[in-house]
Amino acid sequence: QAAVGFGASIRFRPRTAFVMEWNPRVAGYRAVGSRNTYSFGLLRSTNAHVFELVLSNTVATTTSQAVGFGLDQLSLGFNIYRRIR
Repeated sequence: QAAVGFGASIRFRPRTAFVMEWNPRVAGYRAVGSRNTYSFGLLRSTNAHVFELVLSNTVATTTSQAVGFGLDQLSLGFNIYRRIR
């Protein structure tokens, strides 16, 4: 499989941003009825953590899985990161 990833983060408040990602397939296996994957959501930072609420058309956890199996419906996801300084 081959894919190209595009992403952006647009900060609209000092600790809040709109995030988005799009992964179109350029070659390789394509499951019947699958779509290119995309996601968008909100990111909120605190002093030690980053919280992200995301809508995506894939539930895969790796890039190779996500690129091959985009869905018709959206799923809601939540990410939390710990910032190490």
